[in-house]
Amino acid sequence: MARQPYFYLMRVVPTGEKSVKMEYEVYRNLSATNEEFEAMDAFFKQVEREDKFLCENVQKNLNADAYVAGPLHPHNEKGVLHFKSWLKRAVMKHQEQEKRSKHQISPMTRHMPNSNTTEEDVFCRSLCQHDSSEEQASLQW
Repeated sequence: MARQPYFYLMRVVPTGEKSVKMEYEVYRNLSATNEEFEAMDAFFKQVEREDKFLCENVQKNLNADAYVAGPLHPHNEKGVLHFKSWLKRAVMKHQEQEKRSKHQISPMTRHMPNSNTTEEDVFCRSLCQHDSSEEQASLQW
């Protein structure tokens, strides 16, 4: 795998109802050559200029109540189109798995490793499900 000349962190910080401030942290790979770093830096800045142009114009249309959602630009939004296509396939695959298994599959659901932890989990849940203050008082040690 090729090493990256740098990576960056980007933060979008709201500064008002209709404004944001973009903050960047750039970390250069110590083994990157100046040429590699400058090429990636130029590419990153080009992408940021394109995104800024798109965002500012969308905001103008939103402010004018003239924005209509439409297709992504086939040239300027290739990365977004690729991600959207990948995500759509993943969601559709997940839906098919749920249909085959005949139940909802949630990645957030914990799967208990053995009967001892299942028993503990059931016990703890029962403690949290009491509504009356009288029952809650009886559970205080």
